[in-house]
Amino acid sequence: MSNRWILAAISVLALGCKGGGDKAAPASTDELETKSMQIVEQLADLFARSAGNCDKLSADLAQFFETKRADLAAIRAWSAKQTPAQKQALDAKYKGRIEQVETKLALGMQACKDNPKVLEAMKLLK
Repeated sequence: MSNRWILAAISVLALGCKGGGDKAAPASTDELETKSMQIVEQLADLFARSAGNCDKLSADLAQFFETKRADLAAIRAWSAKQTPAQKQALDAKYKGRIEQVETKLALGMQACKDNPKVLEAMKLLK
């Protein structure tokens, strides 16, 4: 399995996605920080639930990125303003949770890491 998958999923902390979505984005730094970690954990859970079923995973990813669009855009804008020290502090604060996410992602995406539909859905992170 490629580390780029784990990095792509974890990078949801700092990336937005294409598409619609109408949920109001969180506004404060605390809300954005909390929402960032929640989204990463939800993404890891999605991979774990869909493990081995690449068609389900690709559809679930596309829907996930669509429904989280506003939050992801707000998180991306917030993250772009953070200093390297602030980003390191965030990584340190959530280290244990991020390690759990990495484990779930690694297990959940092994079977689908080269699936064209899943690869296409992951492009929505860009």
